[in-house]
Amino acid sequence: MHRYSPTLLLLFVVLSLAGGISGCAPGDPTGSATEADPLPHQVPFDADAYVAAWSELWRTYDLDKVDELFLADPAPTYFSSEKEGLIVGLDAIREHHAGFGFVQGGSPPAIELWLEDVHATVFGSTAVVNAIWYFGDREAASTEDGGGTQKGPMTAVFVLDGDSYKIAHMHFAEYLPIDEEDTEGS
Repeated sequence: MHRYSPTLLLLFVVLSLAGGISGCAPGDPTGSATEADPLPHQVPFDADAYVAAWSELWRTYDLDKVDELFLADPAPTYFSSEKEGLIVGLDAIREHHAGFGFVQGGSPPAIELWLEDVHATVFGSTAVVNAIWYFGDREAASTEDGGGTQKGPMTAVFVLDGDSYKIAHMHFAEYLPIDEEDTEGS
């Protein structure tokens, strides 16, 4: 059994969706389209609006918003910072969120999830959003010890689905505290 790094797999997904593997723009097998010559089906990606919609999902714990944000078919994929393995399909992603307490109609959580250092790059009809996520008490996060706030990098790959973008893949990782004893002498 071959094991591939998640980063390599994500790069393959992004390049495949963006048309970068063949050297052609999405939907243009001749390779003649350029960024200066947008494709007729291209819809502008509003990073602020899509990040706000995703953040709203986590502010409300509304399971219905999972269906609004994620691609239904082909099956979206998700790497969680809380669960090992690849989560495949909208039903499995919905179930994963339900495990955090998400319910239909929503139930606002006691603690907050927010993003900082958001960066978006558009590749034709695919957009890649990277950020640092924080989960905990925002005030406590600014203290020297971080107040127990979890944080880490995340990547969301959005693809054009009709006239809007949907999440095709999401990847979360967590920065773990570094034990000073483990790093001595390194």
